[in-house]
Amino acid sequence: NLDRDTVHPGRYIEAMNHIVQAYEPGSVIKVISMLTALEDGYVNLNQVYPIGHSYAYAGGKPIRDTHSPAYLPVSRFMEYSSNIGMTKLIAPHYDGNLNGLRERLRELGFFDRFNTGMARERPPYYPTLDPKAGGRVSLSRMIFGYATQVPPLYTCAVYNAIANDGK
Repeated sequence: NLDRDTVHPGRYIEAMNHIVQAYEPGSVIKVISMLTALEDGYVNLNQVYPIGHSYAYAGGKPIRDTHSPAYLPVSRFMEYSSNIGMTKLIAPHYDGNLNGLRERLRELGFFDRFNTGMARERPPYYPTLDPKAGGRVSLSRMIFGYATQVPPLYTCAVYNAIANDGK
């Protein structure tokens, strides 16, 4: 929460509280996406997916994995932080309901405000998707943490719940 002091070079000042500000979270969201997939029961951890380095989903710009092998079992998607694997696993389950992932997260309480009292606290933002306006492409990006805005406090809360038996 510190920023450089422009009046006194070399010093820092207390700035906005970044833990309640929403940012595009990136790969930390993969754990939350995988959590919903596991709870919904369509994950076979031993199933192997072709990964490669590029995957064009729904006509969008190709999704890239520069660090994944050609084939990867679901049980190793997190280890390799595979954007392609996560998209291939999860996106097809929401083709008929593009807002299904968002709904699952809402059911988990992910969008409920914490009401910490900290100034400018924001809840997570997952846009409502329209199939006629690039919704399938946006969904694929949301699965691995793009096209969303999530405050670090909310990500920490989910990780904490995972570590504490759902509480």
